[in-house]
Amino acid sequence: EILEKLKIELPVKLKLHPRTKKKDKFNKVISNSKLKINVEKKQSSETLIKKSKLVIGMNSAILFQAALVGKPVISYQPNLKGLDPLISNRLRVSKAVYKKEDLYQAIKQALSEGPQKNNFQRIKKYINKNSVGKVITLINKIINGAI
Repeated sequence: EILEKLKIELPVKLKLHPRTKKKDKFNKVISNSKLKINVEKKQSSETLIKKSKLVIGMNSAILFQAALVGKPVISYQPNLKGLDPLISNRLRVSKAVYKKEDLYQAIKQALSEGPQKNNFQRIKKYINKNSVGKVITLINKIINGAI
């Protein structure tokens, strides 16, 4: 509905969650839409992210992955109760939207701003904690009998 109001002419790719049981749950919406929408079954999430102008979802790791590579990301979680579970929203590398009436402006803004080049810099301090080095040190301690 909102993408139609914005007169989006780009194709809309819909990637269902791998555990989705009702694969046809959006068929009616798609068939009634003026947009070019298709449910993507073959291309990987990584390929879709790479080709996208904007990524919209609820709260999945795919949104964080898209934000990492600088794509504009909207996490739409209507009427969320409690804390937002998506870390990229807390790190301000994705835009959290909790009300339908705020979604139009969020999409319009995300599309006009384009790629988010500083996302990686914003989260670098959270992901660069020398995890590999810590694991290697632990393995060496185990091998050397220190643990």
